[in-house]
Amino acid sequence: LPARRYQLYQKYFEYLFSGRDEAFIDQWPRLQQRLTVLPHGAALAAALHDGRLSLAESLAVRWVESGADLAGAAVTWLGRRAEEVGASPRFQPFDMRDTALAVAMTTGLFVQQGDGVFFLHQSFAEHLAAQVYARQLPRPFSAASETWLGWFDRAVTGDMPNLAHSVLTTYTWTYPDDNVIGWLERQPSVLYRLLAGQLMAYGAASVPGAVDGFCAAFREWAGLPLSPDLLAKATAAVAQLLDQASASTALLEVASDPSVALERRLTCAEALVNAGPRYADQGVGILLQALADQRREWSARILAARVVGRLVSEHRVRAATALRELFSSANSDAHVRREAVVALSGFGQEYYEEAATTLRELIASGSTYEQGRSIQALQGLGSPYSEETGPLWQRVLARPEARMS
Repeated sequence: LPARRYQLYQKYFEYLFSGRDEAFIDQWPRLQQRLTVLPHGAALAAALHDGRLSLAESLAVRWVESGADLAGAAVTWLGRRAEEVGASPRFQPFDMRDTALAVAMTTGLFVQQGDGVFFLHQSFAEHLAAQVYARQLPRPFSAASETWLGWFDRAVTGDMPNLAHSVLTTYTWTYPDDNVIGWLERQPSVLYRLLAGQLMAYGAASVPGAVDGFCAAFREWAGLPLSPDLLAKATAAVAQLLDQASASTALLEVASDPSVALERRLTCAEALVNAGPRYADQGVGILLQALADQRREWSARILAARVVGRLVSEHRVRAATALRELFSSANSDAHVRREAVVALSGFGQEYYEEAATTLRELIASGSTYEQGRSIQALQGLGSPYSEETGPLWQRVLARPEARMS
């Protein structure tokens, strides 16, 4: 399967509209037979068959712009197709609705709920709507265009960033000579340069060397006082580009650099571990170093333990031991103990009872706030532990010092 989301969705939709999908094979012959008995029915059936992608795109735009039931929009679309072949006078209103919904269901992209029809997944609607919006973008690309700047803003800070990423990615493949990625990488704004990397990670077309340029920028950003959210997005983008040598090199260099803040280094190591066996050993080694160093900040040790214990089973015992040291130490306050216990519970049910025992201790002795957080953590372990939290919540909430939050 394709490594990038955009190409994966393109391949999936190509399959759906190829006539090989089960929904089409099962439903289309019955619909075609029902239509062909009408005057001009054969022509209408052919028009609907060839227009299924057009219908899906039309409904996708309606969905992302209003989120409304799509049945009415499907009926409007069918009415236009029927008029084109002269078949519309033969339809009654209920036939129009039934036929429109039947055509939509043959795409495999929708589900019927009651009298309505809805996309199976929001991302399907966003991908299809992006094809429409990308065709509407002004050509050639111009940074002075308000339309272009609007889509850039949506991608960077606005609502539905996945839709904006898909629109811009679609355009890069439709008009590669415009080199939108190159323009973004040349901007002084870190947000625009980050967007270039996010789009390439999504699957955008780019010129040779563009990924290398983004990874070099990421390496530079790791040492700057940028926001954690921005760096997390940049790390995620680099991690999605690991099939490029410069991406794995950048993550490993940042993870190994003692001049970079430790939690940033560990985040890069976690990305290497998450990427699979090919990169896991490099990331695990760095995480284990942080895990073993008791001089490190507790948050860094917990982060390292959480990743190692969750993803690398052969090192889980070492991770669990490090967490026990934290929540058993007399030098650890209630907050640190609780965070360590919650991380331990993430290793699986075999650790739940041990975690619950420590959480009960914290509930019995901590401040009102810490008691509430510990009760919440105990409740998160699920049954049977959640059943004991009702009376605990009641006692905490009854205290006058309990804050409204």
